[in-house]
Amino acid sequence: MLWYSLIHVILVCHSHYYFNKFYYSMQDDLRHRYACAVLREQGLREAAYDYSQQSYEWLQEARGMAGQYAIERQAYEGRIQELEEQVANMRIVIDDLEPRRRTRPRGRGRGDHASSQGSAHS
Repeated sequence: MLWYSLIHVILVCHSHYYFNKFYYSMQDDLRHRYACAVLREQGLREAAYDYSQQSYEWLQEARGMAGQYAIERQAYEGRIQELEEQVANMRIVIDDLEPRRRTRPRGRGRGDHASSQGSAHS
């Protein structure tokens, strides 16, 4: 039961980190404090300390990654915009070259042609 609650606390506390890698808020700090308090309360002071250290390292790593992402995004902003414009132009050309779709709906499958002729197979 103790391991189950420990695993549950860790999963709950880090779900925000895994799904929103580059976003941290006050809620993260509160989750971290809650997890450490639960671990201490259950008599796992060493685990609480290890968890605290690991959380701090994850936070620093994620902040570094967020900073690196912002720098790269800024450096490639012009190229990204150029590529997005090229993709938009390609879509226009493809739409112009593509044969017009039928206005009459097609049949639903194999049996439609046979059933329209009155000789449905069973």
